[in-house]
Amino acid sequence: MKYLIYALLPALLLSFSACTSPAENVANHFNALTEIAKGYPSDCDAMGKALNDYLNTNKDSFTKSVNNTSSSTPEESLKLYRASFALHEATHNCNNESVEVFRTTLAEITLKAANVKPKSTQAANAAAQPETTQPALN
Repeated sequence: MKYLIYALLPALLLSFSACTSPAENVANHFNALTEIAKGYPSDCDAMGKALNDYLNTNKDSFTKSVNNTSSSTPEESLKLYRASFALHEATHNCNNESVEVFRTTLAEITLKAANVKPKSTQAANAAAQPETTQPALN
């Protein structure tokens, strides 16, 4: 039953997306992904599978919305930022392969929409990692 609820939740969250802007649609996708991730707080494998299933099912809709977010209002951009941060918070403790595949796919969609072409996925992943060296003190 739990899995059925998590499978239906994204459809419910997105059911009113016909009247929203592309940025709000992307935020709704992020919110749906966040709810999925929260459903698996201690099972990273199941989380990754559920997130990838959602993204595979909704990739066209998500990509179309991401490609049209350039005309977002400041309020929409803030909503989008908050939704993306909530998704990060819900997934940050899982670093297994299936969650990394999800993150990479999500990054590839957004980088393509921004017309950024990384040299490789490995380069994109390296660029996304925080810098670990301390700045020199003068």
